[in-house]
Amino acid sequence: SELNQKLSELRREYLRELAIHRDKQRTIGTRAQRVVDALLEQPVVFLEPLNYLLDETTKEFVRDCVAERVRLELQTGGSESDMSRCLRDLE
Repeated sequence: SELNQKLSELRREYLRELAIHRDKQRTIGTRAQRVVDALLEQPVVFLEPLNYLLDETTKEFVRDCVAERVRLELQTGGSESDMSRCLRDLE
């Protein structure tokens, strides 16, 4: 419905604004930044189940949520070696 579409767009725009604000404040190590840059240059190709289930706005929202979670993990929680190991496992 139109209301669901509007809500999906609102969520996505809110996350985008929040992520930009966090990007201005966050600091991550040089090594972690190289990992992020490499991911942006060469995206992982895999089956995308969202293509078969959700509308485009919701798919973009889910992708943005995952990207923001990775950024938060790189900034605060996970060590670079943990993140590198996780990325290797995903490949």
